[in-house]
Amino acid sequence: MPYKKNKKIQKRVSQFEQPKQENRAFTFSKKFGLWFFKILFLPLFPVFWLLKLIFNPIFKYSYSSDLFIRLGFGLLFVSILFQLAQLQIPVFSDFINTNTVLERFSLQTAQKQARVSRSISIARRGQIFVQDQNQGTDSIPVTSSRMENSLFFDPKNLLAQVERGVDLEEVSKELSGVLNISRRQIFERLKNEIEKENVSSYAILESSLNDEQLSKLEYLRKPSSEPNRKYRFNFWLGVEQKQRRSYPEKELLAATIGYTPNYMVTRKEVQERFQQCLDMIKKNQARSTDTLEYLVGSYGLEQKFCTELGGVNGFEYDDKVQREDGSDIYLTIDKNVQKKAEEILKQAVIENTGSQGPPKDGAIVVLETKTGKIRAMASYPTFDPNNYQEYWDTNSELYNPAAFRNVVTSVDYDPGSVMKPLTLAAALNVYQRNVIENGQRKGILPTFPFNDYDSKGKPYQELNGNIKYIRNANSISYQSYGTVGLKECIRDSINTCIADIVDKTGARQLNSYFKDVFKFGKPTTASLPGDGNGTVSPFDKNITCPICYANFGFGQGFTASPLQITRAYMPIANRGRMVEPYLVEKIKKYDGSIDDGSSLDSPIRREASRQVLTELAANNTLDYMKSVPEDGYLGFTPSSARLDNYISAGKTGTSEVSRPLPDGKTCPADMSLQGCNTALGIYDHTYVGMAPYRDPQYIVLVKLSEPKRGDVNNFSSSTVGKPFKEIMTYTLEYYGVSKDR
Repeated sequence: MPYKKNKKIQKRVSQFEQPKQENRAFTFSKKFGLWFFKILFLPLFPVFWLLKLIFNPIFKYSYSSDLFIRLGFGLLFVSILFQLAQLQIPVFSDFINTNTVLERFSLQTAQKQARVSRSISIARRGQIFVQDQNQGTDSIPVTSSRMENSLFFDPKNLLAQVERGVDLEEVSKELSGVLNISRRQIFERLKNEIEKENVSSYAILESSLNDEQLSKLEYLRKPSSEPNRKYRFNFWLGVEQKQRRSYPEKELLAATIGYTPNYMVTRKEVQERFQQCLDMIKKNQARSTDTLEYLVGSYGLEQKFCTELGGVNGFEYDDKVQREDGSDIYLTIDKNVQKKAEEILKQAVIENTGSQGPPKDGAIVVLETKTGKIRAMASYPTFDPNNYQEYWDTNSELYNPAAFRNVVTSVDYDPGSVMKPLTLAAALNVYQRNVIENGQRKGILPTFPFNDYDSKGKPYQELNGNIKYIRNANSISYQSYGTVGLKECIRDSINTCIADIVDKTGARQLNSYFKDVFKFGKPTTASLPGDGNGTVSPFDKNITCPICYANFGFGQGFTASPLQITRAYMPIANRGRMVEPYLVEKIKKYDGSIDDGSSLDSPIRREASRQVLTELAANNTLDYMKSVPEDGYLGFTPSSARLDNYISAGKTGTSEVSRPLPDGKTCPADMSLQGCNTALGIYDHTYVGMAPYRDPQYIVLVKLSEPKRGDVNNFSSSTVGKPFKEIMTYTLEYYGVSKDR
């Protein structure tokens, strides 16, 4: 509906002006244009009416139909000019098709983004090194990175080109000459991508390009009006630089190192799944060198030090913004000790495989007592990081997702009897500190006397009046031996003896020692992504439960990792001083500067050693532990863990487990899950030892989960003693420690 003209203005026009003469063609054109734009701008009519109501009383001016025509053509003309200015494409025929213009604008924007991304110089990922004392070096690489150029294309933009007349056969022919790949192969690859139901915006055409191919592709992609390059390759074809990560030592230390996938991960996926990489993204965003995809590490050190290894990108054309390559990580691991530990662990798994299969998992830790340096951490099962995909593939013979866990740091379990020397050391220390509670002195003397209970064990009365018992292995009673000392208590692993010691010490004192002195429940500096740090909440929940703490005292009812257990023994080996174990020796940055962990903000900062036990308590405990390998059970025969040329101290641990039963097994209604596993011969075995006895230089832990399943009389003295002897002997001789036997 046309606007009504102002009567006063119309009257003045009739007085002073004569109407213009118009021919029929022009009149028809004017009317057609008028109605065309009325229909085109029909949704805006309410807006125009509102403007008229607002401004007409102010300006006293009427809106004519000419205004609509001028406004419509003006908007269209300005829009076209704007598109021309942005596109800079002198092809007038395309102006008629607005969709084509918008398409070109989109393609041009994508092209600019591609050019910008290619100007970013990708930071080279840092390397990880181990030591080799035989070669006198700390720079043996266990990772390797190389830069590769790959050819990618945008199927969506290619499809748009094809719809505008580009011949896919001709395109394939030109690319064939550049890439030295058959035309048919390229054609099928391109055709398959653009014919997908959901066409993507990214696909790889060739993963590795040589210098000659790169040169030819640069010429091919260069915008030009030449007939032989009319297909606008720069709109949909691009070259990108990627890193390839490999692992020259294959399985060696694999669960500690982790792996880097052979594909890039989107920024969104990094933010959701790889928290250790967020600082890397933030640093790149701050320097405007952010990319849509990143190379990140999975598991182990590759993930833990994602930001340090990843570095910060730079610009190829701007000397003021330098690329910061990733830092290099230097480990405390010695290649030869690590290799030996893995060989011994593999053999231990073979020797302890029964009719029901191999052990579930295993670990060996070699820890230098004076420094806290971890010299080896072997984990079973393991994997080859160069071929990591096979271990995720359910159709592969290598399929085993458990292989990516580092058993040393991430598998928590009940420690079992290896906890007994720690409980004893705490009890001795509490007495020496003269702790008084309710008028009674807590803790025990080294001369603590113990008279065992009958085969039922030590009774504990619950609040409801029920009686529960703490029993020894196989319900053995040591009453016939008369008074038993602390040496026998540790040597023969007497549960009831430890229960008496716990009662003399008190739950509150032991709670403090377990958590604050021995640091159960706390991460180590060598902790890796996915570590759980054990479950110690029962310590607080059961502070008023005497039988619960009796169980804690001999290693049942809470969990810890093998490395946490090894750390707990550091004060016993170091005359009462806690030395934090660590895995990373130093980090060498892109500019040559060294981070040795001494600064407060260092990602490898280590705690200073501190005195947590008296020297007397530590040395007494060490003396009791010597009898385990030297005298053996009941003092009849030396243990299989006894060393030939060195005197050592140690402790076995056979812990009951509460894991789900194997497939096909059910548990009776009147039996606990732990009881069912015990009946099926399912245990976790551990041996912790240190040598030389008078001044321990190394602590070694060996752990096997579920060795020789089905053997009910299945104790750690018969499974993990021999591997301990082999790796401890090798380590002492390798580092030239003087023999003391």
